[in-house]
Amino acid sequence: MERLAFPLMLLLCLCVCSSCGILRAIWFNIPDTDDYRHDPQRRFSAPAEAFHFFRNKEAEDLGQQLSVTYQLVYNHLLLNDFVKMFNTEAFLIIRNDTVLYERYPNGLASDHLVTTFSVSKAIIATLVGRSIKQGHLRGLEQTVGEVLPQWRGQTIGQVTVQQLLQHTSGIQFTTKLINLGCDQIQFYYGRNLRRRMNRRKLAYPPGEHFQYSSANTQLLGLMLEAVLPQKPDGTPQTLSDYLEAQLWHPLGMEAPGSWSLDRRDEQAIERTFCCLQAQAIDFAKLGRLWLNDGNWQGRQLLPPQWIDFIIGLEHPETGLYHCGFTTVGIGCNRAYYASGLMGQFIYVVPEKNLLILRFGEHKKAYSTNLWRDFFAQIADKLLIVTATQPTK
Repeated sequence: MERLAFPLMLLLCLCVCSSCGILRAIWFNIPDTDDYRHDPQRRFSAPAEAFHFFRNKEAEDLGQQLSVTYQLVYNHLLLNDFVKMFNTEAFLIIRNDTVLYERYPNGLASDHLVTTFSVSKAIIATLVGRSIKQGHLRGLEQTVGEVLPQWRGQTIGQVTVQQLLQHTSGIQFTTKLINLGCDQIQFYYGRNLRRRMNRRKLAYPPGEHFQYSSANTQLLGLMLEAVLPQKPDGTPQTLSDYLEAQLWHPLGMEAPGSWSLDRRDEQAIERTFCCLQAQAIDFAKLGRLWLNDGNWQGRQLLPPQWIDFIIGLEHPETGLYHCGFTTVGIGCNRAYYASGLMGQFIYVVPEKNLLILRFGEHKKAYSTNLWRDFFAQIADKLLIVTATQPTK
């Protein structure tokens, strides 16, 4: 019997590890792009008919023509070589609906699933716009308390959709990574996001202070979930269901995707602040929707001027984070991008009808400024691309 005691205790510890956010954080240590494999998922399907970008099969290899400068040491580094340097999993350049460059280094292929990290915050802002267009959410001034009864009568119930999108809600969110129980770690590794969200308090009065926080996006997810109509069979519609019906199918995605959940039972909810998985080419279609002001093949999916609002077009400052996006540059070089941990990017240059996407890992010396400098170089040099007639 004594011989069985240690194995039983070990088994108990492993069971605890699988459900406790602190022990999961110790076990998995540092986030990486494969973390979604450890979480339960809700999957969404691809439509019967896909949208395909044009492809120019006879064009010369842009990766051997275009170069970037990196830290003076690597002057005029060819794009093909540059892409291999940072554990990149997918790198795409799309202009005028034509794929000019597409690489999946390190033995990967186009069907490899990439993950978003905080690019999801921009996707949630898109879903909020779609919900407002359909009348599920009333608008930017609708409050938390009007949608979620547990916060009625509380100060946090006065927070608006706009304040959540703009990260000015004032909701407390701890980020001290030396404390494994802090919100930033527990939102990512924890197994009960609903309970953790119900413990939220205000650190600042709503609307007075900017604080980037995953709690804002997770609360938007709870609000969206609460206002969604039931499915035709009478069962609740999940956020993954809504994403599938309102974006994944209308945009003609080529493959299924998935959204990471916090747990495996009926209380599970999508980690809306992060953790969407799909093929890179399908994330490019979200970029195309943004590029075309929420219009897809003649169908206006988002409210008028919604893209102008969520990218913060009314603010002239460069480098401003707004509703999941950061704007940079001025004039014809003005661009905006959605970004996520370790270098996940959807970079949009409206004046050049250009999308640049990069997904992968970059654990050492990661800098958002580094990547956006690379993208700006590419956009500047990509003035003329000699091409024959593109084909679908």
